[in-house]
Amino acid sequence: MQAITMAREPSFDGHLFLKAVQRGIFGRPLTDAQRAACVALLERGQARGGVCARALAYALATATWETGGALRPLEESVESPWRGRGFVCASGQDFYAKASDLCGVDLVAEPEKLMDPNTAADVLLAGLESGAFTGESISTYFGPDGIDWVGARRTVGDMSQAHRVAGLARAYWVALQGSKVH
Repeated sequence: MQAITMAREPSFDGHLFLKAVQRGIFGRPLTDAQRAACVALLERGQARGGVCARALAYALATATWETGGALRPLEESVESPWRGRGFVCASGQDFYAKASDLCGVDLVAEPEKLMDPNTAADVLLAGLESGAFTGESISTYFGPDGIDWVGARRTVGDMSQAHRVAGLARAYWVALQGSKVH
């Protein structure tokens, strides 16, 4: 599997990024939860060794879309310790075990940790990178062979809204570009 890290990815100014997201994506002040999620994804993406900025933009769009714009970890209301939680509500003990291995957090023993924005960000980023959600890695769509904003939806699932998620990802990409630290 090809990694989505790039040796020369820029750093981003969190304050500038949040202002751009507020203005260009939400069009209103961000809630505390939205702000925390943006910061968690931005910081976790950079901590992963410079995740490709397009993949980071796609992760932000996915988190926004999958949470209905709430941009905070969600929890399904079913009776299971391994119910869907996080930015992408994948469920089941097998998924929790896979996410635990990817992130180094024992989510099988403590599944509620997926409600923490930092843990949810780690799971989303690692899941996109490894193909944990559908078997498709984000590096297939953002790499040396090209950029496919619409096709990247295959990393999470349902393609029916792929164009909308792609548009949101492009808006996050613009916000990231405007917050680069050179």
